[in-house]
Amino acid sequence: METFPFSEAEWDAVLVASRAIVNAELAEDRILRQSAFVELPAVLAGLRDRYGDHPILVETEADFAPEDA
Repeated sequence: METFPFSEAEWDAVLVASRAIVNAELAEDRILRQSAFVELPAVLAGLRDRYGDHPILVETEADFAPEDA
């Protein structure tokens, strides 16, 4: 398995989605955070379709999953 097979543009989409979650968390806006979290799994799913269950994708989703998940 390639260490980091994603293009810069592909990983930028992950960064944008995750940044929205972090900003909502910093604003202590739970509803905005839930809304922002919808985008990240969608972006990661697209990368999974292309690269399979790469560990970085699984770890990234776990890092941002709600604590009760």
